[in-house]
Amino acid sequence: MLPATLTTETYITVGSTKDEVLAIQGTPDAFTGTGFRYGNSYIHFKDDRVVGWVNSYPSLKVKMLPRQSYGR
Repeated sequence: MLPATLTTETYITVGSTKDEVLAIQGTPDAFTGTGFRYGNSYIHFKDDRVVGWVNSYPSLKVKMLPRQSYGR
C-alpha cells in the first residue's frame, strides 16, 4: 500500500496520519480495525490519527514529543 502523500518526517508521533505512518514505517504486516501491526509492534489509531503504540520487535520509528502548551 502506498501513502497518498509523502512526508519529510523521519518518525511517527501522536497525531500522525495513516498516510504519514505508511510513508515512514512502510507497509504493515496486518491491518486491523484500530491500527497497523508490524511484527509484534502495533500502532493504534482513532479517527485516522495515531493515538498510541506498542513498540516491541521490530522497533517502530516513533517519538514521544512533549505536549504543546499555548498561552492561557
